[in-house]
Amino acid sequence: MTVHELAPERRAYDDIAEMLDEGFFTQKPLGAFDVLGVEFLAALSNQLLASPATRGFPEIVALAYWLRPANVRRFVWDVESTERGAARVPRGVALHIAPANVDTLFMYSFALSLLAGNLNVVRVSQRPTAPLARLLDELRLLLQQPAWEELACRNCVLTYAHNKEINRYLSERAHVRVLWGGDATVGAFRALPAKVDVHDLVFPDRFSYCAIEADAYLAADAERRRSLAEQFYNDAYWFDQKACSSPQVVYFVGPTDRCRAAAPAFWEELTSVVLAKGRMASPAEEMNHLVFLYEQMAEGQLSFRGPNRPGGPKYVRLTDPGYRPEMCGGGMFIEAFVASLDELAELVRGNDQTLTCFGFSQDDVRRFVQATAGRGLSRVVPIGQALSFSPRWDGYDLLRELTRLVAVLVE
Repeated sequence: MTVHELAPERRAYDDIAEMLDEGFFTQKPLGAFDVLGVEFLAALSNQLLASPATRGFPEIVALAYWLRPANVRRFVWDVESTERGAARVPRGVALHIAPANVDTLFMYSFALSLLAGNLNVVRVSQRPTAPLARLLDELRLLLQQPAWEELACRNCVLTYAHNKEINRYLSERAHVRVLWGGDATVGAFRALPAKVDVHDLVFPDRFSYCAIEADAYLAADAERRRSLAEQFYNDAYWFDQKACSSPQVVYFVGPTDRCRAAAPAFWEELTSVVLAKGRMASPAEEMNHLVFLYEQMAEGQLSFRGPNRPGGPKYVRLTDPGYRPEMCGGGMFIEAFVASLDELAELVRGNDQTLTCFGFSQDDVRRFVQATAGRGLSRVVPIGQALSFSPRWDGYDLLRELTRLVAVLVE
């Protein structure tokens, strides 16, 4: 089967062992937090920000800002400043299986693993989007410069059709596997042979939602409401709600009459933003929305259907606020009313990931998280930060997970 190398070179091979032979996997890793890795990420950030070709892709611009030296050094300091009597070392070979739905996401775990000093093999989707293609072009351009030769020989981005034997070849040689892509991907790789002590970081199917305190929203002025709608748009529409952290449900919290007043005002403001952005649902998305609506009617769950304005967001209110149908994305939301965060805490499930929120105090949120009793959620962030990647993601402290801790005690 043909395997396509995408970076640091663009080449095709008939055999994975020809592309990545044992010499690749037995290379000595760089040290954890080696200055070369920090400088490379800084150079990549500068290149992405300076390139006119990347300016039309907000996800790439966001990545470039995330890779800035001050940000990267803060990640390193957060790890190194809390440990005494120990040393961090690379795990060895890191295999990254990138998700197809948010195809630039691999760069975040790849950047952290490179910073950790690991050798990296990244498998991306065979159907690259324009942002992914642009990002790979920029990455390849940088890795081909002589200054980064030490990194170019230790890192590879490739793609191939789903193939169990190739997956097995890579899995058997990995010391850590970073498995994005949902339950099916995680299950498929866990069934493969691997090193006895392989360290898996898994990112299965997740569900995320938003909570808005009704009184706080009603008290917000027009400028604040517009800002919230634009931030919510970024959370939901950048990846057509396909990102694991993008909201699928909007919970309005408070007395029912206040929720009934806040909800239509919020959706009207969001509709205005969506139309201003020129984001139009495709015919396939429109059909998915229609099917979703009929399914809820057939299940007896449809309580209310929002205005069906062409191009605007679609939303429905269900009979049971805890009911979770399979979502279709593309601007389809569930609207729900709950009296308090305590009531919302009872609806939290084990596969929940991100809650974006507005109008609650730090104490409110802390009590809410404690009330969930660990049943779910790994992130609670303000509206607008659903897609803001952090080294602490989905319950993992990634820089620590991508390295090993060696105790160092001397007299």
